[in-house]
Amino acid sequence: MKTPLVKTPLRTPLVLNVAVLAGVLALALTGCGGTGGGGGSPAAGPIGADEAVAGMHAVLDKTFDGIRPALTRVLNGPSATPNQDAVGRPDGTAALSEYCDVTTIVAPGRRAELFARVEQVWKALGWSVDTSGTQAGEMPTLDATTPAGYGVELEVGAPGNVYLQVSSPPIRYPEGSTAYSGGGRGDTRPTVESEHWSH
Repeated sequence: MKTPLVKTPLRTPLVLNVAVLAGVLALALTGCGGTGGGGGSPAAGPIGADEAVAGMHAVLDKTFDGIRPALTRVLNGPSATPNQDAVGRPDGTAALSEYCDVTTIVAPGRRAELFARVEQVWKALGWSVDTSGTQAGEMPTLDATTPAGYGVELEVGAPGNVYLQVSSPPIRYPEGSTAYSGGGRGDTRPTVESEHWSH
């Protein structure tokens, strides 16, 4: 005996699609929440370069917003390094990164305090923090990764300058593109005096 064919009401696929879209939107918002804006999860595939830049700047804003007294800074322009496939050909994606130099003079005696504060900020945001480089003598580092796949590193440079380097998940990057070539860092020595950080 044949099993009767049960007709599905026409509205059911629409309801399911709305539910799926709602779930996707919720996941997207969760991914953005880790950085405070922009960017998809590392498993979502390449994202747009403008979206990546916005996400990187959100990472920096969240970091600096948590530092008191406030520090001054300057961005150096994002730069892209094309990724290659297994045989060395451009694969249509790139690694996007940007330096952010702290222009406030941070005295050597204040560096540990700054690193501890930034670590506290990143952990409060729910980012994964790597403190293994904080014992690196005169040039310590502190790294974090956001749930959306952005990376950020706090470092002390050779002249005693303090800077952050932020990177995005892979971006779509057509072969031969010259967009996001970076602005050049120039003189990275800090010049802004702070009653707190400089003494």
